[in-house]
Formats: sequence, C-alpha cells, structure tokens
Amino acid sequence: WKLQVAMQTHPSSDVCLLAPDFVNAFGAVRRTVVLDALHQQPLLRPLHKVITWMLARPNALVYLDRSKAIIKTFHAADGVLQGNAGSSLAFGLAIHPMLQRIATDLSGIVIAAFLDDAPMVGTPAQILQAATM
Repeated sequence: WKLQVAMQTHPSSDVCLLAPDFVNAFGAVRRTVVLDALHQQPLLRPLHKVITWMLARPNALVYLDRSKAIIKTFHAADGVLQGNAGSSLAFGLAIHPMLQRIATDLSGIVIAAFLDDAPMVGTPAQILQAATM
C-alpha cells in the first residue's frame, strides 16, 4: 500500500493521531486479495457469486472530451470501481487483515476505519510502528 501520512502530536501529551490516506485506494486493491478474503467470510456466502462476477473481468474506463465523446479507453484488470455498491465491501475486505494485524500487534491503539479513511490514535511509538506495517 502506498500511503500519504499526516501525524499530529500534542506537545504535552503522549497521544498521537495518524491519518493515513491510501493513494489510489480503490484502484490499488488486488482482486485476488478481495476474493480470498470474501471466501473466508461465511456470512458473506450469499454475495460470493455477485462479487466474483463483478471482479472476474477487466473494467472499461473511458476518458471523455467536453462533448462527452470517448477519447481513450483503458481496461483495469485490478482494483475495484469506486462508486460501485460492491466496491465498498470489496475494499473493506482487502484492508481488514492489515487493520486487524495493527490492532492485534499494537495493544491499546484505537482505529476508527471507514472505507479508505482509517485514523488511528495511540502513543507516538505505536503510531510510528503502525505507519510501517
């Protein structure tokens, strides 16, 4: 994962805030990671077919000019389309193991993740370690 990181520490506190920003978050997700994570979640079994279908083939991405004529078409074979209802779930499945590992390995760190925003609060040492995991 490629991250842009903002860190804020109060001078008289031992608490630090990390606000990671995933660069090209939805586009950086590997579809194989999503599908592996999906199949490990029994509660999501009813969604297996639709998510697998959604990720089975490359998505056509088009650039349009001002008159809405197609200038160029690209095919994305990885990543998930932002704005697609299933993509939010797919992205969450892809980053869940990483966030779970951080929460497990760094006892006491607080993570409040929602899609591609995952602010974390902890000691400066915990935050520095989380930023490198």
